[in-house]
Amino acid sequence: MEIRQLEYFVSASLLGNLTRVAERHFVSQP
Repeated sequence: MEIRQLEYFVSASLLGNLTRVAERHFVSQP
């Protein structure tokens, strides 16, 4: 695996987790 691919995978997973947490937080808000 190339370093660039690894960086892309890590950044994509981090973005996915951030969006997921943001959605959960936004939905939990009254």
